[in-house]
Amino acid sequence: MSNPYDKIAHVYDKAFLYKTSLVEDELVYGWLDKFLHKSSIIDLGCGTGAFLEHLKWEDYIGIDLSKRMVHLAKKKFPHHSFVICDMRKLPFKANTFKNVVSLYGPISYAGKQALLEAQRVLINGGRFFHMAFTEKYAKRKTYILNRLKLKLNFVPYSGLASVVEHKTKGFNVYGDSLEKLPKQLIKILMLFDPVSKINKFSSYFIIMYGEKK
Repeated sequence: MSNPYDKIAHVYDKAFLYKTSLVEDELVYGWLDKFLHKSSIIDLGCGTGAFLEHLKWEDYIGIDLSKRMVHLAKKKFPHHSFVICDMRKLPFKANTFKNVVSLYGPISYAGKQALLEAQRVLINGGRFFHMAFTEKYAKRKTYILNRLKLKLNFVPYSGLASVVEHKTKGFNVYGDSLEKLPKQLIKILMLFDPVSKINKFSSYFIIMYGEKK
């Protein structure tokens, strides 16, 4: 079975230059910078290495199933480690990493087994931060697979919620509807959004975060 992300790897980095996407990045990586241990990290569904574009991290390993995405990541960050593999079967021993992240939805593609693997390789006291799609995300206009008329099924947060103990944060209830507003106003609305606090399923992402006990 071909990986849709192999087909779009060459355009991926230019596909998220929308103001809403840039604000999402600013907020997410700001939270990560404060939340994560400043130590070993595994990035599940790393794509072309966006994590390293936002945060300087020495002890980093990126994982992705797309060979072409990993090829581009290695080209951009030759001094970091990237592995082509399925996040549902990670080639690492248990209790290896102090942080594990999966940003902007890849954990939803891989499903429950990926969450279990993420917990397995995390040390006790290690921190995890996973962004899962909600059902709503399948209709997002700037979802890259929609724009290129490609199809890849995912398991939304509602199908992942019971797998591991975690806290939640609804994120970006507005989707792309804010695109015409000034960037700073978009940031304020996303940061202090009261709607997602009332009903997190109205968001495009639900962030699952916490520490392994």
